[in-house]
Amino acid sequence: MNTFVFLGPSLPRQEAQALLAAHYQPPAGQGDVLSLLQTRSPDAIVIIDLDPNRFTLWAVELIHALEIGVRVYGAGAGALLAAELQQFGASGVGQTFSSVMAGQLLDDDFVYCAHHPEQDGFARLSEPMVNLQETLKQTETLSPDERTLILAAAQKLPFRNRTLERVVVASKEAGLARQTAKGLALQLRQGYVDVMANDARALLVRVAQEQPVKGEAKSHLERQTLHFCPDMYARVQRRGAEVSFTEIAAHAVLNDERFWWLSLSAFNQAAVAAMAEHFKMSVTEAEQSVERTRFLSERGLSEAKLSDWLRDNDMRQDEFDALMQQMTLCRKMQAWFLSAKPETRGVRELMNQFRITGLYAELADATAREKRLTQEAEAQASAQHKISFTDVGKALLSHFQKLGRPLTVNPKQWLESCGMPGASLAVALYRAGVRQAAELGRRSKDEGNVENKPKKKGG
Repeated sequence: MNTFVFLGPSLPRQEAQALLAAHYQPPAGQGDVLSLLQTRSPDAIVIIDLDPNRFTLWAVELIHALEIGVRVYGAGAGALLAAELQQFGASGVGQTFSSVMAGQLLDDDFVYCAHHPEQDGFARLSEPMVNLQETLKQTETLSPDERTLILAAAQKLPFRNRTLERVVVASKEAGLARQTAKGLALQLRQGYVDVMANDARALLVRVAQEQPVKGEAKSHLERQTLHFCPDMYARVQRRGAEVSFTEIAAHAVLNDERFWWLSLSAFNQAAVAAMAEHFKMSVTEAEQSVERTRFLSERGLSEAKLSDWLRDNDMRQDEFDALMQQMTLCRKMQAWFLSAKPETRGVRELMNQFRITGLYAELADATAREKRLTQEAEAQASAQHKISFTDVGKALLSHFQKLGRPLTVNPKQWLESCGMPGASLAVALYRAGVRQAAELGRRSKDEGNVENKPKKKGG
């Protein structure tokens, strides 16, 4: 069970750990859940305290968590979110949650309080209204009118100033009798009811009993957050600093000359995948498995090393699986495109991409040099390089093996996806073979000359 609990002043950390063994985080703020989903792959997220000093946690962050199979629980300050998201599968516990569901508590001011920083244990500096409300309710020495007056006076105070002493002062100013106000702070402290702590304990006990594990994610088309982009707000730790994916992209735009062709490739892939979905194109598990094998092989990764790669690239397993599905869709669309124009295949598209990326002149000149070398060395080339179209696959395997880049798929699949007519590849392979033979012969000749060169006599 990989559970993360956002906990602050509601309950001491040591007591909480005794109730539920989990990963405890400071009170939650905007983007915290998205960052957690991105970097820690939780089974469950428990919201007890929210950080009043930051932008509030978005409900859509928790909806996104629920839609990818993460269990979400709320109590205390998290009770309002749990109630709001119950229809999406969130679970709420405690008195505060019950009050919200009954329509008796709708204001998050009732669950906020000022508190010390984490190094001081998040100790409270002011009182949550829910605690004051229940404490006053159970104080028998007060009349109903006095309780109403004190509650109204307390509610007018900013939550940061809502100490018991200031509540008494505000109540006196609002008309509470001096005799009643005398000793009221001590009386309230002695009969204090900590609803927030009780709710936190109840929730931690329930999560410990349920031992939640991550469930199955909804498909993209089933999600309420279909148009929500969590990558805009998720944050990751890199070299001692917390950065968002948006910040990484903005840095690349301004500082990396590779950005524009990378963005073109990225958006083209997304567009092709969207088109494939529009045409109801699907992929099989076998096709995705081939794409996965190709991806790992091209990067020199084993299945055992994939987790390291995911961590280095701040990527979740479910995101990687979605990427493999997208790449498989794109390759399937590519195969459809190439089969629709068998005469020219993808030659024009490749030339344009070479030009866009600034590689055209380099590749064209290298092709001309190889052709010229082939013409000059053809007579001396070994017969083993005079291949026919029927053994292109065998020649491909040999060619890439010599380059130290073995094919990651079988030759037939490679030929179907490269966008080149087979006959043209046969010619190119023949030239590559002649060039390799010529280079080998030249190296052998140079080595022989060195061996036969007379040695200089010593001075």
